[in-house]
Parts: sequence; structure tokens; C-alpha cells
Amino acid sequence: MVLHAHQQYASAETCYRRANLLALKSFEWFYYLALVQELQGKNAEAAGHLRHAVRLKPEYTAAHLRLADVLATTGYLDECGSRKS
Repeated sequence: MVLHAHQQYASAETCYRRANLLALKSFEWFYYLALVQELQGKNAEAAGHLRHAVRLKPEYTAAHLRLADVLATTGYLDECGSRKS
């Protein structure tokens, strides 16, 4: 998270991926991984991780909004308004 805060996105992505492997049911690592991927322009990957994060914690509205934003950026406008992921 320190790397992420200091805009070291590629290194943060690596760390988030490793943390994700250690805790596959942890919403936070999927969500943070998606955030740095989005910042790097890896929107398709970010969308996949956000979909998984939303499945793990469906009540977290910010994840749904971020997913809609990423889907809009990638051109999947028909999915943006759907609450299903």
C-alpha cells in the first residue's frame, strides 16, 4: 500500500498479486489490485478483479461504481448499469 501511495504502481501491483495469492478470499487485495491496474491503463484486467471483489463483498458500493467506470472505459456500456457481476 505504501508503494501504491507513492505512485509506484507496477511494484504495488506485484505486491498486491502476491498478497492475493496468499488470501484468495480477501476482498481488499482484489480491490487494490484492480485500482493500480486501472491507474496503469490495464482496464480489462482491472474489470476482472473488480468483478471478483464485488462477488466477495457485494455491499461495498464503491467497488460497484469503480467497476462501472472501468467497464465504461473499456466499452462495455451494457454491463455498466447492471448490479450483477
